[in-house]
Amino acid sequence: MATHGADDSMHLLGGTTEKVIRHSKVPVLTIPKEKSLEKLTRLVVPIDFSEHSMQALRAAFDLAKEFEATIVLLNVIELYSAGSDMMPFVPVNIDEQGVYENMMVRLSEYVDEQVPEFQLRQSGVVFRDEMVSTKHPEWKVDLETVVLKGVSAHHEIVDYVDQHGDLLVMSTHGRTGLARILIGSTTEQVARHSKKPMLTIRSLS
Repeated sequence: MATHGADDSMHLLGGTTEKVIRHSKVPVLTIPKEKSLEKLTRLVVPIDFSEHSMQALRAAFDLAKEFEATIVLLNVIELYSAGSDMMPFVPVNIDEQGVYENMMVRLSEYVDEQVPEFQLRQSGVVFRDEMVSTKHPEWKVDLETVVLKGVSAHHEIVDYVDQHGDLLVMSTHGRTGLARILIGSTTEQVARHSKKPMLTIRSLS
């Protein structure tokens, strides 16, 4: 689907794009005005420690393999306000390398259990690894991990991909009704504001 671009897309289309993303059982590719897929070198995949977020990796791996692109795993640590002044509280004890190492453990478990198509191969260099096809070991995709701190996950994701990425790949729960109102959707918020092409994958869980 084509969109009009950041901020305007959902409103100008009467929420059509947002509804398609929410309800579609097949992947949805949205391309903002004046953008293209001719050059894909960095595919950004926001993940936390949930299986839901990691389900976008299958599609990201296939695309990265075809375009010889790098997959960037983006983890955002949300920082919450504290105190009467409601200013953002930034913990000084968050260790990005520790977050990365724990994420690799969780990701390795998920890949081993759920994704037979590829394996995670750690390089020994912090934040730099690779994904390798199990059937064709010569098919390799570079994997870069980025850990950011921010008050809002979707703002950090949008800012990062708009500056450093070519395509955003995210999973969505496809929630509707009261569940959607109460829980909200980071994927929909990102789709509403990002200036880059985006591929959304319906979560199986």
